[in-house]
Amino acid sequence: MLRGSLAVGLAFLLTACGGASGGPSAPTPLYPAVAGNYSLSGTFDDFPESFSRVTGTFSIQQASTATGTLTGTSRLTWWVDGESALYDFPLSSASVTTTGTLTFTFVDDVGDSWTFTGQVASGTVTGRHSLNIGEAGGDLTGDFTATRTGGATVTRAEPPRPPVAPPV
Repeated sequence: MLRGSLAVGLAFLLTACGGASGGPSAPTPLYPAVAGNYSLSGTFDDFPESFSRVTGTFSIQQASTATGTLTGTSRLTWWVDGESALYDFPLSSASVTTTGTLTFTFVDDVGDSWTFTGQVASGTVTGRHSLNIGEAGGDLTGDFTATRTGGATVTRAEPPRPPVAPPV
C-alpha cells in the first residue's frame, strides 16, 4: 500500500513541476494593457512650439495582454507657421513590448510615414516621433506625450497553471 501511495505522490509532484522533463515550463510573457483612446501633443526638435507642433488623438485595440500585436487609428494635425495638415489614417503597424515600449506607425496616401515610440506608464506614453515626408526630404523628429482618455478594455491573460493530478 505504501508503494502505491508513493507512486501516486511522485506522479503528482512530477505533474505539478511540469513533468519529468526538467522542471516547470517558462511562464507566458504578459504585455501591458494599452488599449484605449489617447490624446497626443508633441513638438519638433528644429522648430519652436509656436511655429510647429502636433496634436490629436489615436486609438489602440489590443485583443489580450497575451499579445503585443496592436491595431488602431489616428487623427493628428501638424501645424507649421500657421498652416495645418491633417493625418487621419489607420495604423499600419503597432506593437507593445513586455517592458512597456509602445510603437506605432501610419503611412498616408502619398507615402509619408509617421512613427511614434514611447514608454507606457500609468496610462501615459512619453517618447519620440519621426515624420518622414518622402519627397520633401528627410525626417522631422521630436518629443510627444499621449494620455489615455478612456476607451476599450483588454482581456488580461494569466500565466498557465500547472495541471492538478486527479484525486486518488
